Formats: sequence, C-alpha cells, structure tokens
Amino acid sequence: MKKSSVIAFVIFLACGAVYGLLPTRHTNPVVERKPKFVAVDLRVVFDSYEKAQQFRANLERARAPFKAKIEQLNLEITELQEASKTADAVEPFRRAVIGKKRQIEDLDVEMLRLGRKHSDSFILLNREVLRAIIKYQDDNQIPIAVSHGVPFDPDLMSLLPGFPQRRNWMNALDSISNSGEGIVEIAPVIAELLNAQSR
Repeated sequence: MKKSSVIAFVIFLACGAVYGLLPTRHTNPVVERKPKFVAVDLRVVFDSYEKAQQFRANLERARAPFKAKIEQLNLEITELQEASKTADAVEPFRRAVIGKKRQIEDLDVEMLRLGRKHSDSFILLNREVLRAIIKYQDDNQIPIAVSHGVPFDPDLMSLLPGFPQRRNWMNALDSISNSGEGIVEIAPVIAELLNAQSR
C-alpha cells in the first residue's frame, strides 16, 4: 500500500471516530431502566400516613393512664427497696414490693387487652398499606417489593398481636444489594398514595 493511501485511511478512521461513522461508535438510545426491587420502610409509611397517625394517637392516649400508674409503682418499689436497706425489719418492705410488682403485672395484662381491642383497626391499616404497595408494583411493573421495619416503636408494638415480625427483611435487602441490583425506597410515595385515597 502506498504511503499516501495509508495516510488517507488513517484520516478516514479519525473522522469516523469523531462523527460516529464507525460501527463501534453507534449506540442505542439510553432507556431509563425500571428498578427490579423496591423497598418499603413501614415506619416511614406509618409515620406519614394520616390514618395511622390518628390510630397511634388514640392508642397512646388509651394506654397513658396504665403507663403512668406503672411508672409510679416502679418509683415506689425503688423507694421501698432503698428504705429496706436501713430498716430493722426487712420483711414488711419485701411484701410491699411484691404487692406492687403484682399490680404492675395486672396493669400489663390490662394493656394487652387494650391492644387487642385496637388490633382489628391495626390489621386494617396493614392491609391498606399492603394494597397500596401491590398497586404501586402493578402500575410500575416492578416484580419485587420488600417491606422492612416495624410500623411503631417497640413499646407500642408489644401491645399489638399478630404483626409478622419473624422474618428479617433487612437480610433480604442486604442480599439484593449484594446482587448489584438497585433498590429504590418508596415509603414516602406509598404514604402519599394512602393519604390521597383517604381524603
């Protein structure tokens, strides 16, 4: 090949690279890929969902007298235990402490009964959240949604029977993260959907 032909071919290659004439430069239009996995932090949903906020406020208001009485009894138990350290006769203090601990146990039982009275409303809230998540999945064609977290603080959750806490969803999220797939947190979106539906 003549030197002039080689130079011309090199110039052609350079022009092709600049103007996208070479096959290696041809690219398909960039399409935004929908995530395969979405996560739903239930605590965020229940903190933002107005019906859930009202439910929590009602339950906390109902248990407030029980909680205050338990705190008072615990304080009295501490005072009795301290007084018994310098008393000649310890037995009266011991019996008084036992009596107050039994009162606390009775109050704990009453609070559990209170929680059971509210459990139907809590189950309905959970169903509403689940339906909203499924609707979001269907509308956006997302195959997998993983919920994690608990709706309320552990102290309040202990009053509500039936919430499935056996499975550790955070392990599932970790597994998805390790797979290299992106995870999109949609809890705020789910809360907005729920609020819009209830208005």
